[in-house]
Amino acid sequence: MPSDSVSRPRVPISQTELDEVIRRHALFQAGRHGGQRAMLSYRDLSGLDLRGKNLSDGDLTAANLTGADLFDADLRDGTLATRVSSGEIVNVRIDEGASDVAGARMVNTDLRDAAVRRANFTGADLSLANVTGAHLEEAEFTNARLSDMIGMES
Repeated sequence: MPSDSVSRPRVPISQTELDEVIRRHALFQAGRHGGQRAMLSYRDLSGLDLRGKNLSDGDLTAANLTGADLFDADLRDGTLATRVSSGEIVNVRIDEGASDVAGARMVNTDLRDAAVRRANFTGADLSLANVTGAHLEEAEFTNARLSDMIGMES
């Protein structure tokens, strides 16, 4: 995959700030007062703990997820980003593509029916991830851990 060509810097976020975003996102999903969609675009989430978190319908456009722990996370219907052939990064829905998640810990992550074409999973741990029905065309899995992945077609 080409190197990241976005000149906009990623804004760091602490684990405490992320936990609050996720708490409010849960309220949003439940239609409760005080809820707000998780807006994490252009945030640096590298190395943060997203284990078991439901970020479905969240906005992670161009977020840095390098080394993030996505064990048992739900990213369905969320907004990420992908690179087009010119190298430009464009916003897309996860059902149309995905961003760079190289090195992310995605153990037991639910990616059912997601279209993660051209995604970069280099070095990611996708053990036990459920990719049943997922569209993985042109995805990069160099040095990725794929043991016991559910729904992976050879």
